[in-house]
Amino acid sequence: MLHFKAISFPECVEMFLQDCLDTINSQVQSLGLATIETVVHEKRNLSQPGYNKVVIITDKPAERVMGQAGDGIVTYPFLWDDAVSGLKSLGVDGKWNCVDLTPEDCCRDIKESMFPIRPTSFFFLILAIP
Repeated sequence: MLHFKAISFPECVEMFLQDCLDTINSQVQSLGLATIETVVHEKRNLSQPGYNKVVIITDKPAERVMGQAGDGIVTYPFLWDDAVSGLKSLGVDGKWNCVDLTPEDCCRDIKESMFPIRPTSFFFLILAIP
């Protein structure tokens, strides 16, 4: 059985990637672990295609919204480029409270909170199951 756990390394803040990886590997070796797989994902930014996707993170059976921190809060970290009014924050400061909601209900709430928004690009919704 594969075990997955996300761990943050605050000591890597303001470090170059290779220096951070060296720090992590040093800590892993000091724990007596020889092999781990490190996966590095670039943070989304405005210049990437699809940056406008809102991601709803669910529990494993995709029955309830978990949110990135496990608190049911769905976040969208970017300003939305509205064709008429320009850049604006979505939801409440880029967040929607989807505690105890199904992904479908959360999606509906997000969509309802967005209109009337006239996007300069299309809106997508992705259900992400950890």
